[in-house]
Amino acid sequence: MYESAISRSYLESLTTEELLSLADNRGIEIPAELERNFIIEEILDAFLVDAYLPDEGESPPLEETDILDPVLLPKHYNITYIDVIVRDPLWVYAFWEIKCAEKEVYEKESNFEGYFLKVCPNQGTPGDPFTVEVGIEDTSWYLGFSTGLENLALQGQDTRSFRLELCASLGDETEVLAVSRLFTLPALMAPLGSRRDRPELRLLSGLDDDLPVLRNGDRLSRILHIK
Repeated sequence: MYESAISRSYLESLTTEELLSLADNRGIEIPAELERNFIIEEILDAFLVDAYLPDEGESPPLEETDILDPVLLPKHYNITYIDVIVRDPLWVYAFWEIKCAEKEVYEKESNFEGYFLKVCPNQGTPGDPFTVEVGIEDTSWYLGFSTGLENLALQGQDTRSFRLELCASLGDETEVLAVSRLFTLPALMAPLGSRRDRPELRLLSGLDDDLPVLRNGDRLSRILHIK
């Protein structure tokens, strides 16, 4: 009979010690200092071979597959990184991941106090770095930025560039786990009455003059009055 292959999600739920114990019980040789994700791959490969190894006189089962079947993307890639998606001039979406083995090591430290994001202004961007605490199980966060740089942004100056650092707090020390790419917040739209700062799109549209403001008294009523 065929032994069912063990699932990746189950292996990822085990600690590194439990993975090594499972490999030892199954007679799977694991090289020393092998990273956690490679240990999981070794165990999966070994179970896959056992699952489809036919008994004497028996042929392996044939499975029908549909090439159109959707393939679910993994929730985790077991790598340490942080990246951002700029939503608008005031908000960005940050998302990250910490390698399972590293996460396990940090969180077992006696002086571990949690993770946080550090927002670092690029050279030429006014303001000081600030931090945002995140939960142990968090993998994403929306970050809001002050409108205090609005006037400089309206002048078209590149003054709103930042990087994010994913950090672990270990007592009095900080461990930087990953650094994002440099990102720039887009400029806010200039006021309609400002000819100097008028967006180019308005000029191309032919709206060269200020848009008139329709007052309540100037509007024509669309309601039929019955006398």
